[in-house]
Amino acid sequence: MQHRSKVLVRDAAVTAVIIAVLAGLLAGGLKVASVVRHDRTAARSTATTTSTAGRSTTTTSRPPAKAAAPTSSGAPALGVYAGPGAAGAVEALNTTTGGKVTYALDFLPATNWTQLSDPAWLEHAWAGSPFQPVIAVPMLPDSGGTLAAGAAGDYDNVFTRLAQNLVSSGFGDAVLMIGWQPGDAPNPWRVTTPEQAAAYIFYWNRIRSAMAAVPGAHFRFEWDAGGPGAPVSPTLTYPGNKAVDIIATDAFDVGLDYVPPDKQWSTLNDEHGGPAWVASFAAEHHKPLALAMVGLAPESNGGAGDNAAFLRDTLSWANAVHAVMEGLWDYSTWSITGGGYPAAAEPLAPAIQRGIVGGPAAAAPCGTEWDPPWAQAGRRGRRLGGVRCRVWRRGR
Repeated sequence: MQHRSKVLVRDAAVTAVIIAVLAGLLAGGLKVASVVRHDRTAARSTATTTSTAGRSTTTTSRPPAKAAAPTSSGAPALGVYAGPGAAGAVEALNTTTGGKVTYALDFLPATNWTQLSDPAWLEHAWAGSPFQPVIAVPMLPDSGGTLAAGAAGDYDNVFTRLAQNLVSSGFGDAVLMIGWQPGDAPNPWRVTTPEQAAAYIFYWNRIRSAMAAVPGAHFRFEWDAGGPGAPVSPTLTYPGNKAVDIIATDAFDVGLDYVPPDKQWSTLNDEHGGPAWVASFAAEHHKPLALAMVGLAPESNGGAGDNAAFLRDTLSWANAVHAVMEGLWDYSTWSITGGGYPAAAEPLAPAIQRGIVGGPAAAAPCGTEWDPPWAQAGRRGRRLGGVRCRVWRRGR
């Protein structure tokens, strides 16, 4: 009975904190928006793990990732997801594009807490890779857990261990995409109510704090708002300017078959929570914008298949708004360059040649002082390669 009383007191305290956070958000003028649209199916990776026996605890020698440098053209750096641990496939695409791939995205396995905190397979798969790692970090595993418990600090030690393992494996400079797509149904951390949104924010900040506090960690933290159709407005799941370095969104041509292929990008872009909305939100918060995942879905998954217009429009838009990175989903039957989508793959090479995509890594983690050129409106500040920002110093 005494133990149960302590649990009830703890849960009541957590609930009070969540309500307080929510009240603060609502007092700031944030509004809940319910968005109704056609069903969308988001791609989600399932990583294959390897044995953790004999795992090294010393820092692994890994070539430094491509150095962050300002880009005068404003072209987004090119990223790619080619499958779990698919370093060879990313290298092949890098060769095909003339060395223009900068970022490599991969997902930590979410089967259970042990796999999440000790991803030995990541070290083995990406050892020797020159690409800047972008690692998607699940907030909860498939085996169970709650946002409320995370907000109470129950899982802090899991993410401390994860950060220690990443640093010891040579991934201390990775971009960490925590709790991506909070409105997406397959994710265990899905947010469907304002109360869950407050818990998500609190928990997201706890994860960031736990990982950033590990010695040797120089992580950058990316928040991926996902796409349109979330049960609550992305304004309610934003972790805050102090926690977030990069704001991201995604763009898949899923659920857009009710409009012609050449109108699908503009339809997606104009929706609440779509890329244009997220770009404006990022500008308002003075954060760099990334398109974390851009992909084409097979017709069997609700996409348009070989949709050249969608990819071409996405590439042009990302350049126009000076996104710092655009990540291609290049995996399995959704692969853009794998041969199944010849028409869609065709615009990529000319876009690289014309400087629309494939620029160097952005010089802008920029804390709270970053404005894209189209949002500067005469503001003063130090400008690096067409953006206003503070220089990113590792180990800040």
